[in-house]
Amino acid sequence: MEPDRLILYPAKIKLVARKMPSDPGSEHSELETRPIVEWLAASHDNTRPEDVPALRKHLETLRNAQLSAARRVQLLDFLYEHSVKVVSSILPDLRNIPLPVSRKSRQDIRSAQDLLESLSQDYLSLIDSTFESEESEKLRSPEVAIWRAVKCLALHLMMSHLASAPPEVGIWRMLHDAHGSARHYDLTDRRIPRQERTLEELYLSSMLLACCQPSSFSAVELEFIADYIQICVDSVSLLEEVPPGQEGLFWIDPHRDAPVYALSRRNPPPDTSVLFLACDAAARCARDHLDALEKGYPANQLDLPDYAETPAGHGVLRRLIARWGRPPKRKYPRRRHSYRATLCAGLEELWCLLDKPDSDPPDASEWMILNESAEGWAMMHLSGKTEHLHVGDLVAVRPEAENGAPAPAWTVCIVRWALSENPEHIEMGLQVLAPTALPAVLAVCRNGSGLEQGEALLLPRIPPLRPTEALVVPTGLLDGQPEKFTIVIGNDNIVIRELRTIAICDQTASVEVFSVEAEKKA
Repeated sequence: MEPDRLILYPAKIKLVARKMPSDPGSEHSELETRPIVEWLAASHDNTRPEDVPALRKHLETLRNAQLSAARRVQLLDFLYEHSVKVVSSILPDLRNIPLPVSRKSRQDIRSAQDLLESLSQDYLSLIDSTFESEESEKLRSPEVAIWRAVKCLALHLMMSHLASAPPEVGIWRMLHDAHGSARHYDLTDRRIPRQERTLEELYLSSMLLACCQPSSFSAVELEFIADYIQICVDSVSLLEEVPPGQEGLFWIDPHRDAPVYALSRRNPPPDTSVLFLACDAAARCARDHLDALEKGYPANQLDLPDYAETPAGHGVLRRLIARWGRPPKRKYPRRRHSYRATLCAGLEELWCLLDKPDSDPPDASEWMILNESAEGWAMMHLSGKTEHLHVGDLVAVRPEAENGAPAPAWTVCIVRWALSENPEHIEMGLQVLAPTALPAVLAVCRNGSGLEQGEALLLPRIPPLRPTEALVVPTGLLDGQPEKFTIVIGNDNIVIRELRTIAICDQTASVEVFSVEAEKKA
């Protein structure tokens, strides 16, 4: 079945697609657009985030000017090139953006996204006129126009991911429609001048990023994933039928304003034309790279970003292997709730809190439990500081005591995802690690570098979920998984234990979780 060529866009921008005028522009219009050329010439070597309002103004001027089609496309190309540079300069600033995103930052992000959306619409409006044009000189190569539209939409989505915000309404549908137009005109595999990726690979890059659940990664991790996808994107492809023998299967409904769905969690609606994406090859690629890194191969020798060598980079690759190769099914039903809880964040803060349970929790914040399952909670922020919270952080949660009952124990969790739709709103998903924990001091002997110490939390066994004890440490403290180490527990009644690691259970940018057991004495 041919992809539907009907393109629907959000109503907030009145101009969707209009026929480019073919008559020469008047002298007045040339004078009207002269400031665009002068501004671009002055700003050519100096791209700044502050350029976004000017770019939006110039794009609107270009839309309203009565220019020749060729001149209009030329100026649109100039504005596109500068806009991509400006947005690329904004992305690094989103790396450490606190939650919730401030009103000023969110306005700046939305302004840049509106610019990208407008550019995408203007390029998509060129497609039909390009194919229908009887002029000997085409306005713009159709594959280049669609490629640039998809590039703008991919940047739009990336900004949302980095800001822990849901994509704006209509963006996924625009992306699917642009790709559908490319499939209709058989343009997906054409090479684009000065670009390494084809249009198909550019589209699949956004799909692969969506498959790994961007809200469950920090901004730094997302930057690494975006770079890594460029390495493995050529190993995946879109299919019209379910391929046999594959586990990492996702499906896309091109007519929905939504990304991808894991086939293991949701079947496509009956009588709906969908595309299937098999990510098993991408998962194998990540597995091969992780195996090589753990054997000591440097990242540059594997053509990987330097971040891949870090413990946090290893953790990202592990999660990509799972998300792409075997998308998880929901194990437990969620139960809706509405009760308050106190949250304390950070390994150091939790260590102090558990070491002195009668003390007030430092920098505690108040949250509302929205739903819960055996694995964790979804929570909404009510009050207190949240600027220090990030995906992958260790936190402790204590539900509010009822009717004068003793306060419940602190439950140790990891922040699995975070979303902030507006400056006053944050939601987080937590995975429970243990209903309690013991603060400990860890000492490990490094060959040639003496004794290294650090704070750790010892988690109890939770059969059958975790048949052994587990140890939570700062990321990198047990780098290389030493054969054995010592922990000291308690203040008055001190307990000294010799342990060794069995396997690594979890790695984030903040903490690592190891399954451990007592060192067997000879």
